[in-house]
Amino acid sequence: MRVLNLADATFQDKTGGSRKYAQDLALQMHADGLDVDFLVLQQRPELPLEENWNGIQIHRYPGRGMLERQKNLRDWFVKIQQKTPFDLVLVHFAYTALAYHRLPISQEIPTIRFFQGPWDAEYLADKGGRGGAKTRLAARTMYEIERYSLQRSHCIITLSEFMTTDAIERFGISRSKINIIPPGVDLQQFTPGDKAAARNRFGIPQDAFVVCSTRRLQRRMGLDLLIEAAAIARHSIPGLKVRIAGKGALQNELQQQIDGLKLQDCVQLAGFVPDDLLAEHYRASDLFVLPTVALEGFGLVILEAMACNTPVMGTPVGSIPSVLGAFDKNLLFREASAAAIAEGMVEFANRPEKQNISFRSKLEQNYTWKLAAEKILALSSQIGRGISSAA
Repeated sequence: MRVLNLADATFQDKTGGSRKYAQDLALQMHADGLDVDFLVLQQRPELPLEENWNGIQIHRYPGRGMLERQKNLRDWFVKIQQKTPFDLVLVHFAYTALAYHRLPISQEIPTIRFFQGPWDAEYLADKGGRGGAKTRLAARTMYEIERYSLQRSHCIITLSEFMTTDAIERFGISRSKINIIPPGVDLQQFTPGDKAAARNRFGIPQDAFVVCSTRRLQRRMGLDLLIEAAAIARHSIPGLKVRIAGKGALQNELQQQIDGLKLQDCVQLAGFVPDDLLAEHYRASDLFVLPTVALEGFGLVILEAMACNTPVMGTPVGSIPSVLGAFDKNLLFREASAAAIAEGMVEFANRPEKQNISFRSKLEQNYTWKLAAEKILALSSQIGRGISSAA
């Protein structure tokens, strides 16, 4: 069986939760004996147009503007499809599959769309109400491209009820077309480990109470609330250290907030943490905080931190209540505010049982890539039978 992934980039080319999802799912499918390809935009000129990475074939097409990119996507797809036909196409981003969806053959190949986040709504949230008519027009264009992709796909996979509701209510998609399949987590990469050694690696005091967060530095991630919460909680949590890993447009703004609150000795913007150090980042921490204020489609970092036995607390936003609630409802903050986050961190720091929590068994039962891949392949077989009977 040959599977094609349509995305804007591989995780190696451009980091991000959706790209990590696509990579880990592809690796599992390859391990299960499938031939797996990626067709992605060439993000940088030095990246090869063709590459085999860990047994996965990557095809990168060039293109500067939207029209050139879509034309090249179409031409490259037709070329590689004619050479060895695909049995399944997985669409990870609407805007990198527009030309594919317009091809008649896209209705003859089982096509599954992953709907992990509302592209247009996230764009508006990150703009923070700025931009005027130009921003609204861009968001409307995103919406229409998203809707077209959802309509043209044979079925849609969401990671949570939150995203299912968004697809139904805003895009008019029938619930019968949507399947909720939880993501997996790499239980070989993310494991419990030596906290003292991890802290030594990052230069963190052994007696500190360490809170970490791994997020893109964007407005809807709520990192400003976490920083403000640190200013409140530091008086009640001796040795509080908050490490925020990630990069993004708000780096200077967040650093100014840290400086303005005189939190330089308490809060650190740790920058981008490479994938091979993420587990150590989690192991060094007593608590992971997800302070999202809008549009959390799932939060793969929840599973990564928990696989390292690092407890996670999050705001009651988007899918976070259902994801965290499946583990422990006490891991939810009462609201998405600095005061509530500070209150929750202080309460957690004072729990006598906080170091004796294990999440691995629930992860092994419900959140493995093998389980996700099996469900997706079962869906593709069902779609294939439907296409055959309709022919």
